[in-house]
Amino acid sequence: MLVEERVVARSCCHTEDAKTLDTLIKKEKQKDKRKKNLMNEAEKADRRGVCYLSRLPPHMNPLKLRQILSEFGEIQRIYLAPEDPAAQVRRKKSGGFRGQEFSEGWVEFTEKIIAKRVAKMLNCQQIGGKKRSSFYYDLWNIKYLSKFKWDDLTEEIGTRIRLFHIF
Repeated sequence: MLVEERVVARSCCHTEDAKTLDTLIKKEKQKDKRKKNLMNEAEKADRRGVCYLSRLPPHMNPLKLRQILSEFGEIQRIYLAPEDPAAQVRRKKSGGFRGQEFSEGWVEFTEKIIAKRVAKMLNCQQIGGKKRSSFYYDLWNIKYLSKFKWDDLTEEIGTRIRLFHIF
């Protein structure tokens, strides 16, 4: 009877070892899959291009900007910096637009070539649209930022928030 208990105990240990071995193998496969995904994302990030918009017309919001610029290529991300709070207070006190205004912005395109082409093509051109559009008489002021990554932007914004409490 003791021999049978030992055999059963050994077989249970083997099944537990097999289960832990299976879970370890699954974890290793998941790690490899995550590593491959991270490598693919890093390669894609190297191909992306960032354009800087030094001025945005009044009433321009991220959705409208995406709608206008997506005609030229696929847009990954957009960040528009809100205007200075003091300027916002002055504008609202004087009876100006009550909504959110933006002072500058960054647009990340999925391809560097597209970002370069958009910046070269649109810089100093009329934003346009219909004549009654609020953007009709405004001009684009776009510059392609070479060797600039989106991570650089997020890092800069983080340091501004920590140091100067801006935004």
